[in-house]
Amino acid sequence: MAQADLRDGELTDEEFNQLDAITGSFNHKVDVLCQLSREDDSEVAVRQSEIDRLMAEVDRLRAGVVTAKNRAKRRKDYIQTCMEQAGLAKVKTDLFLVYTQANPPSAECVIPLDKLPERFLKVAVSADTVAAVKHWKETGEKPDGFEIRQGQHLRIK
Repeated sequence: MAQADLRDGELTDEEFNQLDAITGSFNHKVDVLCQLSREDDSEVAVRQSEIDRLMAEVDRLRAGVVTAKNRAKRRKDYIQTCMEQAGLAKVKTDLFLVYTQANPPSAECVIPLDKLPERFLKVAVSADTVAAVKHWKETGEKPDGFEIRQGQHLRIK
């Protein structure tokens, strides 16, 4: 049943036929299917372990990117400070042309939001799905505008 890992994990008709072909009592069939399920769980653990290892490597590489970016910024800051101290707005060397340029303007709110004029406020509205489920659990009524779904899953111990 290794073909499933090339897709999204759905079983093909052939795989269902193989499961249906398991002979013996129903309990035997359940035992076989539970063993296969445990093998799948083990595969998940192995793959998750590999993902964790790779993510640790990604974290290490990202840290190197941050270090290099910080180093480049500090060097540029040093050049800019030296240019400002020398009173230079532009420097041309054999290899580079370096000059200062104004950044785009930015704004920072320095008072409480309730004191700002309304034209400078943004409001983000989203559905409160947690409140909808809570209402459904408490009243048994589905709130207007919501679909409530509750599935079931199998536990193997």
